Amino acid sequence: MRALILKSNTACIENINPRSPASSGRFDVILDFVLECLYGDKSVRKDVTIYAVLSGCGRTRTIVFRGEELPYIETEDDLLRLVLSGDVQILDMGFEELLEDLSRRGFRLFCLIEDGKDVDKVELPCSNVGFIIGDQDGFTPDDVIIMRRRNIEFISIGPLPYLSWFCCVFINYVLDRRCRDS
Repeated sequence: MRALILKSNTACIENINPRSPASSGRFDVILDFVLECLYGDKSVRKDVTIYAVLSGCGRTRTIVFRGEELPYIETEDDLLRLVLSGDVQILDMGFEELLEDLSRRGFRLFCLIEDGKDVDKVELPCSNVGFIIGDQDGFTPDDVIIMRRRNIEFISIGPLPYLSWFCCVFINYVLDRRCRDS
């Protein structure tokens, strides 16, 4: 199983404007991330679970998108309707609690950051692996402290900042290539 964690410091579930998710703490970033990470070629990636950690309001919440449980969706509007209808799990769980939970369940966690170790020089497991990706503003200093305290390995797909959805597509590609015979 792959876990893709998107840490957003601007989005929150409480104030989503269905007509303009971008004006709702950039909730459009969350929607794009999920669409690109889970969907392709008229199918859903069953081996991926996405955790969108939303810290843009007073209380941090985490939306869970389990590929094995979701229908095929093509548009942001359809995905947003799914979220607003309550058909995805929303946890009262913060960033540090999520990392603790995934670690306890045996996931090896990596953080994608520009100055991390080159992904080509890192041995990535083919299962029970998780990748933490920042939103359009990146990680806060507190986020980095939390990850360093947990000994999460910082890796890089390049020296430039990339859009979060591109990061998850790239990581899926790397793992698909490395793990196809596993």
